[in-house]
Amino acid sequence: MPKTLRLPGVDQSLAAHPGDRRDTMTPLRKAIDQAVPKLAPFLTSGMEPSPLIGYGKYRDRSESAREADGFTIGLVAGKSGYALRLCVGSPGATSANKVPRSSAT
Repeated sequence: MPKTLRLPGVDQSLAAHPGDRRDTMTPLRKAIDQAVPKLAPFLTSGMEPSPLIGYGKYRDRSESAREADGFTIGLVAGKSGYALRLCVGSPGATSANKVPRSSAT
């Protein structure tokens, strides 16, 4: 899971993007803010060179009992593209148990 960083705020991070990336990221951020207003945004490590904007912060625990900050929704502008990450499951469940595995038949 990503590690939470001490970085400028979400607005300052978006403002630091080049114009074309900022023009893409800003409407996406606004759409997420409107769709899920109860999920507060925060910055965390993501695809370099940009931090990931996470929404719905919670403490996640892996099967090996390692803990880290998790997010319900993540938005990031990477070097060559964008990523929208949706994490399913319930906070408090281990990472391995969040997405059911399909059985091979």
